[in-house]
Amino acid sequence: MNGSEAGSPLLFVLHSAPDSEWVDGFLRPGLGLAPGAMLTTESFRPGVATVEEIARAVRETRFTVLILSDAFLTDQWATFGRTLATHSGVTDPHHVVPLMLHPCELPIDLDFRERLDCTDPDRWDAEIKRLRDLLAIDEPPAERVRCPYPGMVAFGPDDAHFFYGRDREIDDLARRMRHQRFLLIAGPSGSGKSSLVSAGLLPRLEKDWVVRAMRPGPRPYEALKSALEGEARHMLLVVDPLEEAFTQATPGERERFLRALSILRDARECALILLMRATNYADLMTSPLWPLGPGERAEIVPPREEELRRAIAQPARDVGVHLEPVLIERLLHDAAGEPGVLPLLQETMVLLWERRSRRLLTARAYEALGTDGRSGLATAMATRADAALAALSPARQAIARRILLRLVHLSDDHGDSRRQQPVAALRTGEDGEDFERTLRHLVDQRLVIVGEGRTADLAHEQLIRGWPTLREWVGQNRSDELARRRISRDAGDWAGAGRERGSLYRGRRLAAALEWRRRYPHELGDHERRFLRASRFSRTARRSALALVVLAFLAGTAWLAVPPVQEWRWRDQARRLGPTVLLPGGVALVGPRPSPVTLPPLRFDVHEVTNAQFRLCVRARHCLEPVQPFSETLYYGGDPEQPVVYVNAYQAAGYCAWVGRRLPTENEWERAARGTTGRPYPWGDAEPDSRRVAAAFGESDAPALDPVDDRRYAAGDTPEGLIHMAGNVQEWVRTEVQDDESLESGATDQWRRLGTWNGHDRVSVLAVKGGGRLDEPMPMFRANGADASDLDPQTGFRCVSTER
Repeated sequence: MNGSEAGSPLLFVLHSAPDSEWVDGFLRPGLGLAPGAMLTTESFRPGVATVEEIARAVRETRFTVLILSDAFLTDQWATFGRTLATHSGVTDPHHVVPLMLHPCELPIDLDFRERLDCTDPDRWDAEIKRLRDLLAIDEPPAERVRCPYPGMVAFGPDDAHFFYGRDREIDDLARRMRHQRFLLIAGPSGSGKSSLVSAGLLPRLEKDWVVRAMRPGPRPYEALKSALEGEARHMLLVVDPLEEAFTQATPGERERFLRALSILRDARECALILLMRATNYADLMTSPLWPLGPGERAEIVPPREEELRRAIAQPARDVGVHLEPVLIERLLHDAAGEPGVLPLLQETMVLLWERRSRRLLTARAYEALGTDGRSGLATAMATRADAALAALSPARQAIARRILLRLVHLSDDHGDSRRQQPVAALRTGEDGEDFERTLRHLVDQRLVIVGEGRTADLAHEQLIRGWPTLREWVGQNRSDELARRRISRDAGDWAGAGRERGSLYRGRRLAAALEWRRRYPHELGDHERRFLRASRFSRTARRSALALVVLAFLAGTAWLAVPPVQEWRWRDQARRLGPTVLLPGGVALVGPRPSPVTLPPLRFDVHEVTNAQFRLCVRARHCLEPVQPFSETLYYGGDPEQPVVYVNAYQAAGYCAWVGRRLPTENEWERAARGTTGRPYPWGDAEPDSRRVAAAFGESDAPALDPVDDRRYAAGDTPEGLIHMAGNVQEWVRTEVQDDESLESGATDQWRRLGTWNGHDRVSVLAVKGGGRLDEPMPMFRANGADASDLDPQTGFRCVSTER
């Protein structure tokens, strides 16, 4: 039976203030005494002298428990109560029960008494059972207490009564909304914007507004229509997070959505609250919602230390659970100075809740969360990080691995640390939409933060040391990642030096870099790929230089006149070996952001020019024979139906002129590949695969060149019947380009168009389209750039003529 006789108190517990959390959080629920059966200093009557209250408590209870610690022995009132209780216990030796909570040196009047030893948390339950036996009370039933912490997700309306630490911001936002109907709330990732609004601000506004909330997603306009279903007067619309409209939606869908918000902004019976990460603020400045008036923008920062202290401790106290003071200090210490850590603290509290002792959260439980020297906060991160990774597809897991590795600064001398990187430096040319979705997932899961200027960073330094998965990746890939960074650095130096040939790789460095690229075909961005391509071209040109000189000399001395009739026959045969398709003239959509251009009717080669066709031009003494390095397969001397390669732009333009045609411009080439509607691939919208394109697709060895009419790839034909517009070989076009150094590495298109080449004057860099067998398939609006004199084993061409 738990209680006291005739309603009088059974027990007086005397303790110092620092030990109150243990008394209320563990001892009291461990005894399970009825209300009023246990007295503490909190039971003292207001206005009565403390001396009198201590004397009354000792006199009216059967037992006095002294909670012993250094703090107790230095507390004057605790010392007075101990003396009074010890004196009272002379006639009743069981009246005073010493309980040592922390090791301390006991005075002689207590040292001789049998005491309860709770210095070891593993003995807490056993020692409290001894006390229950002395008091003749039963063990209380197990309790189930609701966890007041939401973990990694934001606080919602149902959690409002557990939301603490943001009163100042809530007051400010509520004041603004009393006088205006539009408010943008911006702040860094992990600063608590969503929780602040949903659990702090909205409960204050719900009595005056009908609240509707929406998340934009990839179709924000449709989401807005759903949120507005049903009539509502005096409606408050909350859009969270607004940046999804800029990062996920198509331009057209985004424009419709933002214009709809502009209309709602002017509606008298509607108010808007928009939440946005500060990193996307520049996007808003070019939208129909700009400009913002005075007071319509609020910046939210992570809570200060005192605010954070209250947010940690108060929710637990609200449900009768207590935290050891040292636990709070440990949490604040481990979280100090780390952006985006607020959700991870909440996740840590959830894990601690599962390990509470009765109604007490202890520093010991927090320490037990960590393993291998990791803090409890680091363990919460590791648990969350592994779950976030497991939620991705294998392809996106590979992208996530690359992103996270590149955000680690590798140092053998000072230890690995966080490494801020531009978002563009984390992507490669093959990522596409998968990269943005993966990065967004890592940000949403609070593993990565994207700051000002689209700069990415790990959310917490502890991820490097405390997440075993990332630590293992770093250990396994340290040398390869350092090699990649050297290539990236050298590529940047090459671009910064005006793409000088002297900055290109040669010899062993080039061989090592190309071997690295073969093993990791997806790890390099466009900038690095162009650098290695240029290095390889330079090697090819050097190896071929002597052979070209010799060939030119021999050609000059042996250039005999070819009878006109014979040349006409060879030219006619070359034309018949290259069937054409007539493409009607009119408007076509071309470019990275499809724009209309008007083109005349075009007669386009169905396939690339073959070895057989080019040999006829060589026999006619109009073209120089392709010269490839001796170490390479003799393409020109091989399959006559394969596309001719190792031809520079001048040779390609010369052949086209010989058969009465010319190289296409980039716009003309895109019209042939994309039709008039700007489809991303020759066959339509479907992603490239091995049925459509002869290309690497991530294999360690790229496929060999295929004949131009190989029907294994028929699914990759255009509706007009053009073959191999993507893959196999990339193709020269006569659009002159220049590397646009003003754009970030990895941008959708990094080439500035300078004009159309006439096919014979000296020119620097031309666009090549379609991607070759060594490259991952790419959308048709993208281009590579190459020196017009370069020779390459995966660059060919096809011809076009204008129909009048």
